Amino acid sequence: MSGGTTLAGVERELRRLWSEAAASAREQGEPLLRASVVNLVVVTDGPNAVAEVTRALAELAESVPGRMIVVVPEPFAPEGFDAWPSIQCRPLGRRGPQAGAHQVCGEQVVVHARGAVVGELPALVRPLLETDVPSVLWWRAPLPAERSVLDRLAGEVQTVVVDTARGAVWADGVTPGGDPIAAVAGLLARRGAGRGGRWTVRDLAFARLTPWRELTAALFD
Repeated sequence: MSGGTTLAGVERELRRLWSEAAASAREQGEPLLRASVVNLVVVTDGPNAVAEVTRALAELAESVPGRMIVVVPEPFAPEGFDAWPSIQCRPLGRRGPQAGAHQVCGEQVVVHARGAVVGELPALVRPLLETDVPSVLWWRAPLPAERSVLDRLAGEVQTVVVDTARGAVWADGVTPGGDPIAAVAGLLARRGAGRGGRWTVRDLAFARLTPWRELTAALFD
């Protein structure tokens, strides 16, 4: 990835994009609504995951619009930081003079952190979070089996979403680190020691079992 902006330039670029989108909507006679009900921070397991995550977030934004921050950490790459802000809009409701807003738009910021900058992710993500809406961290990568940047990012949000099916690694993000359930337990055990200790954890692997758990329960009903 190349050609991104700096952290300081993210909000400026988003203002420009919103201004252009609003002007275009006025020309077409289609009012535009900026909607934000959540901050969602997604930490990926590398650049190759960005396209898949973006598609998933586009579907999510249909019902839960907000500011989506996609983090691409590469701890062994040459040090650097770039960000790519964008806005995504979707049609809403019927057309006509009484229809109201015809487009509902949310934001996405792809953050590429390299080298030692990965360790500073909490400080980089914090100013990108919108105030007065809940914040969620989706750790879409193997779980660190020891204290890592995940612990500090968790302190910036209210809910942490993990997927134990992705396994566990040591804090370097590369070396396999054993039992992912134990990694989650360790994360929770350390929760009270860091900044912010009131966040909760949700496991996607457990959620996928819900239909099977309901089916099993029905057998004994």
